[in-house]
Amino acid sequence: MPNRKADIASINKAILKDPAGASKNELVGLLELEDPDLKFLCPLARAIYFAETGRPTKASSAQALATIWCIDDSFASDTSWTGAQAHVRENVRHEIEVKLDGKVITLGFSASTEMTHYTDFWSEYVRSASADEWKSAKGGSYPEFLEDIFSLLDQESAKGGPQGYPTDSGEFIGTSSYKLVSIGGLPVNGPTFHDSYHEQRWDGLSDEFGEQYNEDDDDEPGGFSWLNCLSKSQAEKLGLAASGDEAIGPDSGYPEWASRNLLEENATVTWVSTDMIYSSYSEGKLQVDHSECAYIAVGCGCDWDPSSNPDEQEELDESLELPEYPEDAAPLFKLEVRRGSSECPKGLSQLLPYFKLFHAELNS
Repeated sequence: MPNRKADIASINKAILKDPAGASKNELVGLLELEDPDLKFLCPLARAIYFAETGRPTKASSAQALATIWCIDDSFASDTSWTGAQAHVRENVRHEIEVKLDGKVITLGFSASTEMTHYTDFWSEYVRSASADEWKSAKGGSYPEFLEDIFSLLDQESAKGGPQGYPTDSGEFIGTSSYKLVSIGGLPVNGPTFHDSYHEQRWDGLSDEFGEQYNEDDDDEPGGFSWLNCLSKSQAEKLGLAASGDEAIGPDSGYPEWASRNLLEENATVTWVSTDMIYSSYSEGKLQVDHSECAYIAVGCGCDWDPSSNPDEQEELDESLELPEYPEDAAPLFKLEVRRGSSECPKGLSQLLPYFKLFHAELNS
């Protein structure tokens, strides 16, 4: 009977690094006499070994695929800004719809929130996709495989809505900026509202058409009229310009081409408040920066969390007597992949045929 004080990590790595030679692994063959289900192997190594020894149904292909991960944690651990805490920038496009003179006018904003987390790793910003989601793992070239997994990472990031807001307490410190960039689909160079929680200010308001202050609270930031951001030609395209006696004229606080009747009835509709901006941002669409570099995590336990901090993951205790492979075991090794690369890492090229095999078994 073999010695139970075997090096579990080395046994698993031997199969994962030379999967085609798994059937010749004499140590695993001996250990199988004592543990026919090979519970000391990770799900992927177990599936490979049984596949190579002609017994593929003895292992779960689904479980094997579910424990292979493609991960990009670069957005969760950027310490370049502070050197101590994770820093994340969230870019958002959001809109405010207003009804004016029977027309629906869409105000488009480009916004961002800079967030500094109190720890050096922000797990919510880890992007991950398990191999059971990799459509290209069923077949196709290596470039197609890369494009598939990186697209999945981008989609993973885009699933959630905006998370940032101005704050100086709680999980992070947040500073936000919101800029008006379009009105009715026409580009404008609108003002920008900055909010660092302790300080709020407008940039880009003209001297002629400035800020309208909050009548209920002078300490609260005011708003602005989006009519003041349109040129006369743009207003004509939107059907908002008037002329002659119908125009409001100069020194009114509005463009002189603005309709007198329209403003008398709908002046408040032309103003944008900071509360409207905050609400619109929270329902906006994230502008995702594409993942460019990631890694394939191999040798994970079936319950390992891909969003866990890499610096806090413990390696397998090699002195343990043969146990069941830990369900929360961290990857035994990682294989770096880069978007657009044509060269497949050796360790990955040896495993790709098994990814395809396991997908085929699931669909058979």
